[in-house]
Amino acid sequence: MKIDLDGLDQRIIAIDVPMRNYQGLAAGPKDHVFYLESVPNQQGATLHRYSFKDRKAIEFLKPVQSIAVSQDRKSLLYRSGGTWGIVKTDGGAVKSGDGKLNLDLKIKIDPQAEWHQIFKEGWRYMRDFLYVNNTHGAPWNDVYKWYSPWINQVRHRTDLNYVVDIMSGEVALGTPM
Repeated sequence: MKIDLDGLDQRIIAIDVPMRNYQGLAAGPKDHVFYLESVPNQQGATLHRYSFKDRKAIEFLKPVQSIAVSQDRKSLLYRSGGTWGIVKTDGGAVKSGDGKLNLDLKIKIDPQAEWHQIFKEGWRYMRDFLYVNNTHGAPWNDVYKWYSPWINQVRHRTDLNYVVDIMSGEVALGTPM
């Protein structure tokens, strides 16, 4: 980004908003900017939209915990409490629940597959990032073959931690006594 400093003072515009606790700015539609106001004793912030043409702000949405404006500045994603929604940025004020998204999401998790991946990543990290290249002489590909079948018996994350710990011990780091 390059800032053109020549004539900068001629391009600065004072805006008429009261002195309050403001906590963020976001680009709005053409000739507009959004800003968040932190209001005492209110859950979330109040989102205002300021018009540079009309030289005034409207209270666009409250309460709001987070916002993101689309790249074309035509849509705004918001979170208000447990509600997520998408609204147009160029209309009038909106209220929580407008443009509500149906977020009935379910995540299917296969713990065994995760544990195999975590084990393999732990093995690979020791292989690739140990401070010496030879893993202190441990036959590292064989170490993987020795311990990877143990992952099939893992029933809890602490079991996995135990196997990764034992496998890592094959490197035999330490000083002789």
